[in-house]
Amino acid sequence: MNIFQKIKLYGYRKAEKPLEVDINMHKIYDQLYQKKTANNVYEEDYPYNIYNLQKDASDFFVKANISLHEVPTITFDTLEEIIYNGIPFNENMIEKINPLDLPVEYITKSIFFGSVYKVVNLSDDIIFLGINLGKNISKITLPSYIHEITHTQLDSVRGSIEDYCNSELLPIFMEKLAALEMGNSVFLQTVEDLRSYYTLTFISSLMLEQNLSEEEIRDNDMYVKSFLMANNLFYTYLESDNYTKAQIMKKIQDIFDGKLTLEALLDIMNINLENSSDSKVIEKCLKK
Repeated sequence: MNIFQKIKLYGYRKAEKPLEVDINMHKIYDQLYQKKTANNVYEEDYPYNIYNLQKDASDFFVKANISLHEVPTITFDTLEEIIYNGIPFNENMIEKINPLDLPVEYITKSIFFGSVYKVVNLSDDIIFLGINLGKNISKITLPSYIHEITHTQLDSVRGSIEDYCNSELLPIFMEKLAALEMGNSVFLQTVEDLRSYYTLTFISSLMLEQNLSEEEIRDNDMYVKSFLMANNLFYTYLESDNYTKAQIMKKIQDIFDGKLTLEALLDIMNINLENSSDSKVIEKCLKK
């Protein structure tokens, strides 16, 4: 699916031009590189009982005062009947379920991986089939899971995000919040280090121009921009009083419900790419 198909499918109204490989990008790269840590967190560092995943996620959203709306799905058996036996698709095959009830599959050897498995029917309806996570289970699995559940809430409400470049912003924000709620600042820093490490690889690819396609350039650019502004929003949240924190979460609920766009929240909080690229803002997420 190319970027223009994504814009149409998810209701994005624009996709800003990729960041220029200029002195500012080099400064961001240098700042992340100087504080980078090896991408070598192991399961034994943060043991976790995977059977608690859905309950822990549910507890997190309740504590955050976030209500999840149901998402459309069909069973794998039905999908196989459509694909392999030519059974015509009809609307009666779709059911709405809590996204926490979507099946979870552990598909790759990674401690910090996630994706939403979904298909699109002929009417461009997004149908959610499951959540994919890394096979290396640890406490970090839960923030990754929260990240993907957040995607289900955004992807199922067309127009909740106007700019494609912001499409990873709220999932990263919620991932950080889950890491903080799960433990302490040390555990949050571990998640921050992993996210910073991956962002560094995206920036490196943009700077080196390793025969990237336009799609790859735009995707890498989107992750970098989302990372920078998610970091700004998260630490703005942490440094706010309880009333402002509650208002931010209320507006996130409104975004999930299709009553507000993410960009409206960013405007209210005065968060943009320029101030999110400030070295003092970036420093807040880096290893102390």
